[in-house]
Amino acid sequence: MKNKIILIFFLLPFQIVFGQQKQIDSLKQIINYQKRDTTELRALEKLITIYAQQNQWPEGNEYIQQRLLLARTLHYSSRKDTSEVAWLINLASMYTFLNPDSSIISLKEALALARQLNFVKGEGVALFILEKIYVFAGNFPKH
Repeated sequence: MKNKIILIFFLLPFQIVFGQQKQIDSLKQIINYQKRDTTELRALEKLITIYAQQNQWPEGNEYIQQRLLLARTLHYSSRKDTSEVAWLINLASMYTFLNPDSSIISLKEALALARQLNFVKGEGVALFILEKIYVFAGNFPKH
């Protein structure tokens, strides 16, 4: 019985990693076969989120650029709802160590939209992360 438990704990991380890799491969396939539409845009957003969760910043950064370019091409202004606040916060998280200035810009956009929508949780998360980035970058606003 003890050996079975050890085996389960040994194999569980592999199953999770391979499951995420399968999801990444599926999303990449969607991105490669879509013809520049909102389905591709959503697949890019999901892929970026997975890379952010796995702390794979360089890979995620490539798809962030692709998503931003596609959004501009499609004149996809944004949803202007709480999911857009979450997207901007995720985007900022991806840029935290690569480009703190871009991260700050995304968080300020998220903060403004959260306030406009009266989305208190989004406002709190944006402010919390914004504070962490200011500390990291040593770039405090002067009021």
